[in-house]
Amino acid sequence: MMVIPRLGDRLTAMLYRRRLEMEQEELKPELNILRSAADELKNSVKFQRLLAVRFLLVLGGHGN
Repeated sequence: MMVIPRLGDRLTAMLYRRRLEMEQEELKPELNILRSAADELKNSVKFQRLLAVRFLLVLGGHGN
């Protein structure tokens, strides 16, 4: 019978890689939704206006 050096460590590493790949595949749709929402906010004129108003209100509050 042949002895494989560090067999336990190798199997643990292989299982970890497989689980990581599976978790990444499960998360991909959710990450795509999050990326899409971030892009929409980044390109939204209304959101930019809202941030500008908020910024002005904060500046006004600090001026008092």
